Amino acid sequence: MKTAVFQINDCDGAVHLVCVPMPSLHAACSLETWMRMYAGPERCIQLLGRFDSVHTVLSEEDAEVFMLGDGRAGRENVVLEKLTS
Repeated sequence: MKTAVFQINDCDGAVHLVCVPMPSLHAACSLETWMRMYAGPERCIQLLGRFDSVHTVLSEEDAEVFMLGDGRAGRENVVLEKLTS
């Protein structure tokens, strides 16, 4: 089962990403239609897609650690690894 990701924009400028496991694209589209019907005109809802896996990071440093995969390299180590490779 893939994860459907929806972007919900509020009229105050807030943006939310909502991730829901969905069995099919049809089910994800149906949920998008249902959410639009009940959300009201102050919210814009868009299905961004369905993904095999979704990861959440809370900072740029966490994103770097996730992308590098070994859990230890920060920005300084990335530059050093590129220069010595």
